[in-house]
Amino acid sequence: TWYHIAVVRSSNNLMVFLNGVQQDDTADVTGRTFDRDEELKIGCYNGYYLNGYLDELRISKGVARWTSNFTPYCGLTGGKAYGHSPTPCFQMRHLGAGTV
Repeated sequence: TWYHIAVVRSSNNLMVFLNGVQQDDTADVTGRTFDRDEELKIGCYNGYYLNGYLDELRISKGVARWTSNFTPYCGLTGGKAYGHSPTPCFQMRHLGAGTV
């Protein structure tokens, strides 16, 4: 099984989407900045590590790619990057049994 996970910040709102569906409520992150001198860690949090694989990681600055539920897309079509293919993903890579 594959999963599409998106963490999106739009203004002061932080949202998490799993396979295009928003999980839980939108978090208010007013006053929170992410421009510190610390390392960016992906796949771990407070000593917990992702038990699986990551593929096609994308970080965008200045644009919230999704702010409501969406249909995930994947693949390369006509030289276009991930997220812009006209073919929806029906199989997403399994990220393991651990909590993401």
